[in-house]
Amino acid sequence: RVTGVQTCALPIFKTVLVLAGGLKRQYSDMDERLVLMRILRDANMPKFTYDDVPLFLGLISDLFPGMDCPRVGFEGLKNEVLIELEKNGYKCSDDKVFAQQADKCIQMYETMAVRWTSMIVGPTGGGKTVILDTLCAARKPADNVIVKQFVISAKSQPLNALYGVMDPATRDWTDGLLSNIFRDMNKPVPEGRDERRYIVYDGDVDAVWVENMNSVMDDSRLLTLPNGARIRLQPWCSMICECFDLQYASAATISRCGMVWIDPKDLGYMPFYERWVRTVCGNSVEVDEEKLALSQTLMDLFQKYVPKLLDFMLAFTGWDRRREADPGDPSDVIEHGAAACLLRSEEHTSELQSP
Repeated sequence: RVTGVQTCALPIFKTVLVLAGGLKRQYSDMDERLVLMRILRDANMPKFTYDDVPLFLGLISDLFPGMDCPRVGFEGLKNEVLIELEKNGYKCSDDKVFAQQADKCIQMYETMAVRWTSMIVGPTGGGKTVILDTLCAARKPADNVIVKQFVISAKSQPLNALYGVMDPATRDWTDGLLSNIFRDMNKPVPEGRDERRYIVYDGDVDAVWVENMNSVMDDSRLLTLPNGARIRLQPWCSMICECFDLQYASAATISRCGMVWIDPKDLGYMPFYERWVRTVCGNSVEVDEEKLALSQTLMDLFQKYVPKLLDFMLAFTGWDRRREADPGDPSDVIEHGAAACLLRSEEHTSELQSP
């Protein structure tokens, strides 16, 4: 008899086996232990938080002592991701942080390659939307693939407006917002055109609406509407849930989805400030020549006062500074509070630009 825990674990086992089989076919001479280590690492790394990554890497080192292998590069796509991030003004001075943001796009790509439903999860300020938009834009120059996103806030709609409703008197069926989008995105792609279509659920994932999608997330890939109609999710279509957390989602739903965790601690607060300075003193991508002095002054003042002020404020909050291994890594409240103050650009831009 298969228990509930085993049922939830089976999709995870299947993903690891599918990835391992593909890697072994691609590199037939590679040691099977190395194949398994590489897949276990690359398939699970996107799911872990900032604090859990070192623990997981230590566990992998204990399971496979003396073995190491660089992860799959996807160099063409990664280069286009870096170009897109820089073109839109998201390049920061810390090359490690910048490379990590690009790597999150690649992790999202890898996850979507083996799961037709993926979840990108994390607090506000981590860059979830930026990662999705950057990945979609980079697919065109990298792979000549056109990506269309259909964004919907499922939580804000009642079920009848979401899936549709049947008139009890006339038996007439009216499509809902989600069923209508789902039907349109699964229409055939024009001949000779390579296209991907993503439906993005922006907001909380809970049992009120998402349980009806479980049959789409598993191998049947079928959406069954209240009127009995069935719509199959086609190979060129995928579903993405962009949410803050998964506290309201069931284990059955989570186990059917690929998972990418976006932690604001990986990003920090400096990229927010640097982009704000470039916006005040330029076009958000680069600083105007006549405002180089102003931008340098803003950066110097920030570096001189803000880190010390944050430490001073944290000293009175009772925060235990469990992450103080990185001195520039304040708590979520202070980090997002500082970012929110800095991003009130309309008021402050006019003040700073005035003589």
